[in-house]
Amino acid sequence: MLIKWLKKDVIAIAVLVVMPLILPCLFSWLLGNLYVEQIPFGVVDLDNSALSRQIIRGMEDHPGLDVVFVENQHTLEEQIYSKNLYGGMVIPTDFYKNLTGKHPKDLLTLIDGTNTLIASNTMGYVSAVTNTYGAGVMLSLLEAQGMTAPVATHTYNTFQYVERTLYDPYLSYMSFLLYFVMPYVMQIGFVGVFTVPLFAALRLDIQHGGWRTLRPLLMTEILVRCFFVYFCSAIASWTGFCLADHFFGLPLRGTMANYFILLGAFELALLAISMFLGTLLKPQHCHYVLDCLIVLGMVIFMTSGAVWLPYLMPEGMHQVVGCIWPFSHVALSFKYLNMKGAGLDILMPAILNCLRYAAFWGCAAIAVTGLQRLWYLLRHRDETDSATVSQT
Repeated sequence: MLIKWLKKDVIAIAVLVVMPLILPCLFSWLLGNLYVEQIPFGVVDLDNSALSRQIIRGMEDHPGLDVVFVENQHTLEEQIYSKNLYGGMVIPTDFYKNLTGKHPKDLLTLIDGTNTLIASNTMGYVSAVTNTYGAGVMLSLLEAQGMTAPVATHTYNTFQYVERTLYDPYLSYMSFLLYFVMPYVMQIGFVGVFTVPLFAALRLDIQHGGWRTLRPLLMTEILVRCFFVYFCSAIASWTGFCLADHFFGLPLRGTMANYFILLGAFELALLAISMFLGTLLKPQHCHYVLDCLIVLGMVIFMTSGAVWLPYLMPEGMHQVVGCIWPFSHVALSFKYLNMKGAGLDILMPAILNCLRYAAFWGCAAIAVTGLQRLWYLLRHRDETDSATVSQT
């Protein structure tokens, strides 16, 4: 009997096993080598001091930058606009002299921001070089004021601003996308292929046969099928992450238990919204849900807080989106779990939001199904009364 039940979900299980296994390795292979090196970078040295030459030498030695000398700022800007260079720096006249005189001038850095990947890497490379030499100059100035070298080092380290890129030092897209692309893609297969067709057919049976249709054996079948599909998707997606970690070095710091709990809460919320969608659709029209998830995928992704953080959205927008679709509750949580190794104390708000979401939409689905049953009975009674009158 168990095999008979599971045969009904062969396509859904295949989709939710194959996609999570292939997706992490495919993304890691495509996006894992986006560490950009030898970026054309122009330098205008109007100071020509020992410090300016050291800064330029540091940028020349950096593997991420391909330094090109430019005559003036106007020429540098033209080179950036024409895409010959992706950025540049202007070291002003008397830069070192004003710096030692405690009247420093700014180092002007120009970056072509049309390509965010190249722009981010360029800014990181330039900051690394300038901060290094800036630290040396600050130590020299403190020592010139009479401080001993150990005291100057301690003083500077107490007040210095340190810039680091945590978790993903290569500034690639891999770590920032894959952690929430996985549940985003899984929801398409879970809702569009498995749960909505299941609950649409179940709702039709209840509408025609009443709540007595939900026999214990049928309820057991539904629970077993849902659990098995969840278990297969959880094992496959975790295995896919592990394969990407092993072959491509994808950072995977979360525990398997926490991953299963978070994914379980998410898929429970998907079950609830699928129950509600099933009340609105006939079984032969369920493919429209899959079409909508694919067409509206970018909208769901961009409003989930995964790319555009919630505090940057218009006030209340993230809460409204969270009431409509559960992906917004877990998008950042999957990233915190796998990328940073977050524990249940960090994940618990997302889990509770998914449970509240599931309770609301589950109750809404039951209420709508009950109203549809009543409407069916009223309509059927009217038809019976009309037939009786006609016979009379």
